[in-house]
Amino acid sequence: FPSHDTTQLITATATSSIDIVIELLSGSCSSLSSMACIDQTFQGGQENLQASGLTPGQTYFIRVYGFFLAD
Repeated sequence: FPSHDTTQLITATATSSIDIVIELLSGSCSSLSSMACIDQTFQGGQENLQASGLTPGQTYFIRVYGFFLAD
């Protein structure tokens, strides 16, 4: 992210067979805290996470994964 922005749009687009989820995390690798998570679309959709209140210079982690519902 540009170092001066406190708001960012994080976008991910899935293939037709995957329902993706975006999660924004802060902290260190050994102690991460979830800041926001979004899963508004289904398979093949695009997720848009509007992250605000970010601190310039701080490291954030973005987790993108496929959501699966078991029958």
